[in-house]
Amino acid sequence: MTPSMQQGIAIELVVTDTQPKLNLATRHWLALPVAMTIEELQLWLSSQKTKDLTDLAEAFNKAAGFALYGRAVAANTCLNQGDRLELLGPLLADPKLARRQRVQTRRLEQAGKGQFDRWTRNR
Repeated sequence: MTPSMQQGIAIELVVTDTQPKLNLATRHWLALPVAMTIEELQLWLSSQKTKDLTDLAEAFNKAAGFALYGRAVAANTCLNQGDRLELLGPLLADPKLARRQRVQTRRLEQAGKGQFDRWTRNR
């Protein structure tokens, strides 16, 4: 639910857990005094004294990137009323390397069963 505001904007901030095995995300609604960029939001959170906001500022410092509604954005992007800002974590594995490992595993499984290897044509 979006909090109602007289002035300023309300945004949703989604923070994912940094532990690789857990896919947990926490949602926070923030009432900002004025419209600001993501960089300015980070500075504003750092200047706040409440524990919840300082924890969010810490999460901002650990973030590898930012996304609005699942699309990567730069830190100088301006936030609008009702935006969902997501703090992105670092990549846990290189996508190219992970795919190569999956293919190699599949090849070895098929070779062990005596099946045809369509990639190398049993060379």
